[in-house]
Amino acid sequence: MNMPADSMERIIPDLIDPQDNAAQLSLRLHMERYQFACENLLPGRVLDIACGTGYGTRLMPVERSIQSVPPYRALAQSRLPP
Repeated sequence: MNMPADSMERIIPDLIDPQDNAAQLSLRLHMERYQFACENLLPGRVLDIACGTGYGTRLMPVERSIQSVPPYRALAQSRLPP
């Protein structure tokens, strides 16, 4: 993947340094947003715009389909439950 190591444009939780407080804070903020979304979903279809690497999309209790941008599409799809 061609992404600067210090970029938070695409968050990949597995690659975040546990000692990087700014990255951990950013991840926590993103996860809180997904938690809020999951708690407030209505029945029907859900569009997760700008899902990036798909780490948050997999948390949603709905049928999932990833339309992320290459080269992140394969990574995002690999994170979906079977």
